[in-house]
Amino acid sequence: MKTISKKTLMLALCIVIIPVFTAAQDYYAADYSDLWVINHSSYQVRVLIDGWENGSVWTGATSRITVSVGNHEIYAEEYQDGDVYWGPFDVYIPEEGYEFTLYDPIEEEEEESYVTDISNLYVVNESPYHARVFVDGWEKGTVVPGGSFTTTIQGGYDYKFYAEDLTADITWGPVTFYIAEGEDFTWTLEP
Repeated sequence: MKTISKKTLMLALCIVIIPVFTAAQDYYAADYSDLWVINHSSYQVRVLIDGWENGSVWTGATSRITVSVGNHEIYAEEYQDGDVYWGPFDVYIPEEGYEFTLYDPIEEEEEESYVTDISNLYVVNESPYHARVFVDGWEKGTVVPGGSFTTTIQGGYDYKFYAEDLTADITWGPVTFYIAEGEDFTWTLEP
């Protein structure tokens, strides 16, 4: 009787487990790719993908956004007021990535040319930790111990700076700095 019940138990267990393994083989994990947003316009822009905001890109800068491979709706608007916009565009993002470049929109009667002086932001890391750098809540890059990180930033505005080590146990900031137009600004992360 014990032998029959063990065999029955094993058969029942196989009946339950085999469909689980079969279903696991059908599971599909989405592939991801990089969307490079290159901003050649004279506006700082906010980027929206499929209706969700995915950061901002300063004039003359490039931003890398990780998205799933496939079709996406891309929309961009001027950062401060949203008066100037691009899209929406339906774009297929392949596995090898996609570059999306923004230029100034062509207006029929353009009275003034909006030109922004770009500033350079230098982050110098004097600490022994790798540090992720955030500007206004958006991650802008990682700076290695003893290294520096450079990016462009639109001058004439206040920005909130924050940095953290890769474990988020050690932080710098948040601190707010005014970035003057066309000038270099250095933020030093001290140990």
